[in-house]
Amino acid sequence: MEEVINFLNDFFQSEVNAIKASDQADLDNFNDKLEIMNQFLVDDLKNNLGMIPLKELKDPNYYERVKNYPPPDPRFLFRIDTYKSNDKDYYRYHCFVSDSNPDDWRSYLNSFVVDKEGGEFKIFSMFFFSDKGMGGDKKWHFNAGEDRFMNKENGQYLLNIESLGDRIEINRITEPSDDADSMKEYNKD
Repeated sequence: MEEVINFLNDFFQSEVNAIKASDQADLDNFNDKLEIMNQFLVDDLKNNLGMIPLKELKDPNYYERVKNYPPPDPRFLFRIDTYKSNDKDYYRYHCFVSDSNPDDWRSYLNSFVVDKEGGEFKIFSMFFFSDKGMGGDKKWHFNAGEDRFMNKENGQYLLNIESLGDRIEINRITEPSDDADSMKEYNKD
C-alpha cells in the first residue's frame, strides 16, 4: 500500500509543478513539467487532465494577472480500494482523490484506476464524482483514459467496478469532510 501512496504523492507533486509552470512565461519549463507529469499516466490519459503542451506562450497579460497567485495545492488522497486483478498476478487500485488544487476543500471529485504497465505503476483511467446536475445519487462517470474500466448504463459512461477484480482491502486515509455525498461514499464498504 505504501508503494502506491508514494506513487500518487509523487504524481500529485508533479501535477502541482506543471500547474505552477503554466503560470510562468517559460514555454520550455512548462512543457518539461507537463511531460514529467505525463510519465505517471498511460498514453490514453496523457494531456487529458486540463493541460496540453504549448507551442507558444499565452498572452502576456495572463502572466501579469497570475504572477501573485498562491502556489497550487496538491490533491487530497482520501481512500484506496485494493483489488486482486482477475487477469494479472498483482493488485489494482481504485484511488479516491480531490480535484487538482483543491484549496483545502475536502471533497471527492476524481478517482483514478492505478495498475502496472511494464512493471511500473501508471494511472490508467480517471472518473469524476457527480450527479451531472440531475439530482439524486452521485456516480463515478468516466472522464478519460482507458475505457476498459467503464461501461454504458442508461446512456451514461460509468465506472464498471467488476472490471477492477475482487476487492480485498479498503484503506481510508483522509475524510472528505466538506461534502456529505463524499462522506457517504467514503464510508461505503
